[in-house]
Amino acid sequence: LSLILAIIYTHTNCDISWINAARYLVFAFSILIGGYMTAKKSEKKGLIHGFTFGIIFLIFSLFISSILGEIQMLTALIKAIMALFFAALGGILGIK
Repeated sequence: LSLILAIIYTHTNCDISWINAARYLVFAFSILIGGYMTAKKSEKKGLIHGFTFGIIFLIFSLFISSILGEIQMLTALIKAIMALFFAALGGILGIK
């Protein structure tokens, strides 16, 4: 999804606000799928497994962001809320 987003951004004159929204959408979708697959593999305690995946994904994401540049507190807070919510939701959906 990120590759498709990069190609669209490179070859069109998109507004930067659209790109930021799409970036958060890709982030949320990735975490949702990760939480889903983690819970599906564990076959029980989907909320806990999804939530754990969200924490690990968040730490990894913030680590990479800190290497590539400065981390803004608002962006980190938004990512934290999204990671925990969508990972837990994916975990719940993975069990059902």
